[in-house]
Amino acid sequence: MKKFIAIAAALLSLSAFAGNLDKTEIVWLKGETAQGVYAKAEAMVDEINGDTWGRTKFSYLSQCNPTSSDFEDSFSFNRKAYTSTSRVTFNHVTGVYRATVVVNCED
Repeated sequence: MKKFIAIAAALLSLSAFAGNLDKTEIVWLKGETAQGVYAKAEAMVDEINGDTWGRTKFSYLSQCNPTSSDFEDSFSFNRKAYTSTSRVTFNHVTGVYRATVVVNCED
C-alpha cells in the first residue's frame, strides 16, 4: 500500500510540474487556386519553423505566441508547424480553396 501511495504521489507531482502547457493551433489560409494556397501554407510553415528560438510573435497566431514568462526562462518556448497537400480543401459553393497549417507549441 505504501508503494502504491508513493507511486501515485510521484505521478501527481510530475503531472503538476509538467503542467498542461502543450497547445495546438490551426490556421486556415484561403485562395483561388490549390497550388497558390498551398504555397502560402508552406511559406507560413517555413516562417514559423525558421524562428529557432521561439522569440517572434506572429500576428496570425493567438495561442502559440510566446508570453513574457517565456522570455524570462531562457527562451524555452518551442513551436513546430506543418501542413500537407491532403489538407487543401475546395468549397464548391464559394469556389475557394483552403489550406490548413497546424502549429504545435509547448512552454
